[in-house]
Amino acid sequence: MNVKISVIIPIYNTERILLERCVQSIIMQRYQNIEILLIDDGSVSKTAETIDELGQYDKRIKVFHLENRGASSARNFGIKHSTGEYFTFVDSDDYISESMIWHAFQIISETDADLVVGAVKRVFSRSNVCSVSKKKVDYKKLSSDDIEAMKGHMLDMSVKQYQNIDGGNITRGPIARFVKKKTMGVIFFDEELVVGEDTVWNIKLLDQGGNIVVAYEQWYFYAQNEASVTHKYDENMKEYIADKLYAVQKLVEIHPELQKNYNALMVEEITSRLIKSFLLHNDNVMSYREKKMYLKNFLKENPFKEIYQFHVRFNKTGIKLLFIKLDLILPLYIVWRNIKHEN
Repeated sequence: MNVKISVIIPIYNTERILLERCVQSIIMQRYQNIEILLIDDGSVSKTAETIDELGQYDKRIKVFHLENRGASSARNFGIKHSTGEYFTFVDSDDYISESMIWHAFQIISETDADLVVGAVKRVFSRSNVCSVSKKKVDYKKLSSDDIEAMKGHMLDMSVKQYQNIDGGNITRGPIARFVKKKTMGVIFFDEELVVGEDTVWNIKLLDQGGNIVVAYEQWYFYAQNEASVTHKYDENMKEYIADKLYAVQKLVEIHPELQKNYNALMVEEITSRLIKSFLLHNDNVMSYREKKMYLKNFLKENPFKEIYQFHVRFNKTGIKLLFIKLDLILPLYIVWRNIKHEN
């Protein structure tokens, strides 16, 4: 069995040293029957030139230059233009274990899996490449109950069996996954979503059922990036969150057993993304009073009013607790942040 695996790398203005690290970690894989698709999502000319240079490193590399339409569009392009039986995504500022593709191939050979998922470890942006020396990786074929549990995990990251795996975790991103193109490659990313497209994609992928396997190994190293959509300041963050919650809510209506996980996701989106990445961001010049009023209005207007009315019991407790935390934590955070910047 000699399975060809496509490695799809969407790229947008990635720093040269990080992009080289990413590509090198793939070129040096023990498993050699791969193709590497560098999908340039409209980067500046300097990055585009670097991508062309990297394209000369290895005959297995294919370079595509596109207009900027976002990571989802670049990933979809990669799926459509990949020629391997399986495909996997690697973000351009991340890197992978030297044995990741080899161990995935072993699992595929033994199980004919439709989807193989490995563990992800967060690292500092400029960390040195780590390697894994295991000769063979442990894995588990998921039962229907396991698959349902993973769907919930894609919403709130709370399922213990998908945490603390060899020092990493199963994440809701599209990374550290090997997808059989014949059976699951028809699931594309929603290009209208700025945030949350990976959550929706994962749940739709898991809805396909089939032979899904979890590998108990740290495969992928995710570099913390403060310039990502999750961290950067954007005045349209409210609209991005609304779009994500509406898209996920449609899936929850099909899977009512996920409502509890969805409640937790809503709290995360408000506390982590809206408050941390918008209200508390250094580039947000609103006063504390304005920020608090913004959050109150946020929860009263559509579409958020509709979303919270969908979970009446959560509405009575979670929102009150949220405002209590905001009253207590927000002033302290602002003081701490100011002291930190002065030093």
